[in-house]
Amino acid sequence: MTLATSQILAPKTIEKAISQLELPGTSLQTLFGWGLGGKNVARHGGRNFSYDIFNVTRRVATGRVPAQTLAVARPQPVGTQQATFPRAAEKIVLLDEELLNRRPIGGPGGSLDRSEIFVTRQEAYLAQRFANLVEFQTAAMLRGQYSYTADGDLLRHGFTGGETTIGFQVPTGNLGQLNMLGAGNILNANWATAGTDIPAHLHTINAAMIQLTGHGLAHVILTSVAWQKIVNNTKDQQQDGTDGPVFESLRRNHAGEFTAILRGLPWLTFHVIDYGLDVYNGTSEVFTTYGSSHTGICVDWHDSLNSSCVCSDAAQSALISERCSLQTQAT
Repeated sequence: MTLATSQILAPKTIEKAISQLELPGTSLQTLFGWGLGGKNVARHGGRNFSYDIFNVTRRVATGRVPAQTLAVARPQPVGTQQATFPRAAEKIVLLDEELLNRRPIGGPGGSLDRSEIFVTRQEAYLAQRFANLVEFQTAAMLRGQYSYTADGDLLRHGFTGGETTIGFQVPTGNLGQLNMLGAGNILNANWATAGTDIPAHLHTINAAMIQLTGHGLAHVILTSVAWQKIVNNTKDQQQDGTDGPVFESLRRNHAGEFTAILRGLPWLTFHVIDYGLDVYNGTSEVFTTYGSSHTGICVDWHDSLNSSCVCSDAAQSALISERCSLQTQAT
């Protein structure tokens, strides 16, 4: 192809490099403390792991009549849970021929990058993918399951629609309308109806969590669509007791996340998250939010962070990113 002299000698003015997308956020893994570099992370070698379960008790010691020997109590049984870490291993292959003769990304056209900026950005890109995987796994745990489809050696992740489904053993009663204690559905009315007693639902969920685990409800994760149902709810407004907003505090953490506390429910923190990821739906990768627009995820909060979807109290997740590497090859 022949180029005109004006094209060959035209100046190249590169102002900067931009991204047309903002990072999808690490809201969930940050909340649980097990993101990359988080404090709630245990280093582990190997693919399989297990943890033992030794529960405290609510039983009362038996009385004993005078002058009799000690009553014999049975030892508390020990349980165990076994699981396998999901594996993720990726690399980017960069050829020397492609690296040596290129300008910096976002830099002037008259200088050479020497591969430094380009390689650094590719490393950051891989790190973003692994952070997204941890966020996906956390969202899947809160939903109760995820699925994957085998595509050769690749496993394509999705919340639903895959060939194989991985469950997080969330009790059936802690899903859907929350028949948590077997006495009927706690969520017996639609939150989209302004007169639904949402505060009563949340108090009942808290009481059920106390009965099941001893750890009460502390956090609710939902989208902005569901949050609007809460702030427009007449029962929330009545318990607020003022003519102002129903929330005591409302803080924007990031573009797709803010936290709020209601005046009538000051013991409960709402995490309103609209972030999502491009995940596999059985056919293609599509943008999917962490939760649906009409449900919330209730989480009890303590040292080992049991969690729920919508309200599980006994599901735990172990996450690992096995290897993230970037390799260069000579031509």
